[in-house]
Amino acid sequence: EARAAAHGAETTADDRIDLHVESTPIDLGLVQGFTDVVTNVKGTLQANVDITGSAADPHPNGTIAVANASFSVPKTGVNYTNLQGRIDLQPDKVHIDNIAVLDNHQNALSITGDLAVHEKQLGALLLNVTARDFKVIDNKLGNVRINSDVQLGGELRAPRIEGDLGIETGSINLDELLAQTTGSAYSTSQTEYLTKPEAASPAESAEPATPSPFESLKMNVHLTVPDDLVV
Repeated sequence: EARAAAHGAETTADDRIDLHVESTPIDLGLVQGFTDVVTNVKGTLQANVDITGSAADPHPNGTIAVANASFSVPKTGVNYTNLQGRIDLQPDKVHIDNIAVLDNHQNALSITGDLAVHEKQLGALLLNVTARDFKVIDNKLGNVRINSDVQLGGELRAPRIEGDLGIETGSINLDELLAQTTGSAYSTSQTEYLTKPEAASPAESAEPATPSPFESLKMNVHLTVPDDLVV
């Protein structure tokens, strides 16, 4: 209620924000100190952002640009290059002008769209993910390339995925994939039979649990697989 009341209201002097962030090009290799999901990270990130308004209702305005970036994904064995694009921060939304990246065969994947930002909360989103013969796996897991015309819409707490997703000619090694993503198919411990939990009291069951974004996800995706894909 306080955030809603602050939106559009006149900001008092003791609550006013006037922050300016301006950077020179920053080496993206810094991200390797926080994650091992990607390696060989190169390229630059540069920010020029103003934040005004109040603490209850901040409004960003500016740009964040990525240029000449490249990286490798060890788990999938694919190297990506020429990642570049710009994110425009606007008072009520984040606009992705166009973020594009090339795989090791110079085929592109691009992301465009908007994410609403209002009163410090993330709301409606509309992202378009487009790819043509874009490689996603190139190691002992297999060799897989995709075509994509997928739109991610709705809200972050209840997203909706629609469009077309196609797998190009390739191969998938299920044994390697299952070994990395699941546990053993065979039990390694004796089965334990648990007693039935006691019924919750009316006071405890009155408030339903908030569903996660994955539980609220809605999908209407047309998936195509070629007849020469080897599994």
